[in-house]
Amino acid sequence: MAVPKFRAIIFDVGRVLIRVDISRAMDGLAAGLSLTPREVWSAIENDPHWIDWQEGRFSPRDWHVHLTKRLGASLTFEQFSEAWNLALDPNPILSESFLEKLSKNYRLALLSNTDAIHMSNEEARFPLFRFFPSRIYSYRVGVRKPDPVIYRQALQAWNARAEEAVYIDDVAANAVAARCLGMTGIVFLSPERLQSDLRSLGIRFGCSLAKQKIRCSLSVRVNFPRTSTASSFRRPPQPSIPLSLTTSLAHSPLASCMQPFFSGRSTRQFPKPG
Repeated sequence: MAVPKFRAIIFDVGRVLIRVDISRAMDGLAAGLSLTPREVWSAIENDPHWIDWQEGRFSPRDWHVHLTKRLGASLTFEQFSEAWNLALDPNPILSESFLEKLSKNYRLALLSNTDAIHMSNEEARFPLFRFFPSRIYSYRVGVRKPDPVIYRQALQAWNARAEEAVYIDDVAANAVAARCLGMTGIVFLSPERLQSDLRSLGIRFGCSLAKQKIRCSLSVRVNFPRTSTASSFRRPPQPSIPLSLTTSLAHSPLASCMQPFFSGRSTRQFPKPG
């Protein structure tokens, strides 16, 4: 079987590029309240307007008013935004040198379920965003993963066909949704595993495509996620899905392809920033 010729590599943001520790944000929001951080998180993840917030139907200031009222908090918008952004670790997961090498050979893009407060902070704070000229965020396009519409938006942004794109996400269901549309989906587990998965697909980094036959040295700094002590906020590990499933899933109807993930349970994902 011919090796696919990939043109675009699309990344999720939270827990792929940027570490996320929800417990830190909940500690900030719970300060001065009678609620525990866990109770604050429960109120947020079960809020009927959570999806509206991530799909852009609430402005940042409207979300602040709504959530502080719901929690009984008296935070100003600035205080609320600062606490909200505590979930974002200042040390990225993937190094800039690795992304820069990829960007020389492939078109890089972002595809994330996220919100305006987090992204305004992240884009100003992390230089690595300069490697991603195309950025598809749920709050901008009005739809979240795993809806196929948002994946097609990312492909259109780079004028790439599905079979020419690789999508990387830490949530298995989102990677499977990409595969159902004909993309190659990778479940992110660690920087080291990602490099191995990309190499297995024939993706080169560290030397130009014109010199792929020349052996070149690769030096990539690997940052492993730090273990959080707040286990009650930790999302369960996502199952690893072999890359060999790509071909069979790519030719399946989307509904039947995604059915094993959503049959008999809610489609609500564990919300994560970025």
